Amino acid sequence: MSESKMMSTKTFFVAVVLMLAVQLLGTGKINAQEATIDTIGKVSKNGVRHVNAAEAQQILDIKSDVVILDVRTPVEYKLGHLEDAVNINYYSFSFKKKLGKLDRDKTYLLHCQTGVRSGRSIPIMLAAGFKNIIHMDGGYKSWKDQGLPLAEK
Repeated sequence: MSESKMMSTKTFFVAVVLMLAVQLLGTGKINAQEATIDTIGKVSKNGVRHVNAAEAQQILDIKSDVVILDVRTPVEYKLGHLEDAVNINYYSFSFKKKLGKLDRDKTYLLHCQTGVRSGRSIPIMLAAGFKNIIHMDGGYKSWKDQGLPLAEK
């Protein structure tokens, strides 16, 4: 084989290897297909995972059995909510009782309007034995402001 043909073959081989390496390494970002819940958001000292609205959507895309728990009032819920969300009013006298009827082993995406009531719900849920809580920081407002999908009215 001539020297120029060997050089051309080596160049081609190096180019192919580099292209494969770039594809495998990518940009370092995690896409929805590669991500798991464990790679999204940040976990606080109490074990609760905190996510923003976009990360919450990513989790819902990955894991279909997450229960969306909306702790806003029924009026707020009727004005707009996430698809398939379960509504338990934080201000209701029966809030703890209704939480007690939920399966503590499921994963819950917890939110309210802005994150305050849902944040206050976290210690109540932890004390009741819930193990897998994901808190959507910024709440429904953040979700809606980002144009993420809502339930049909």
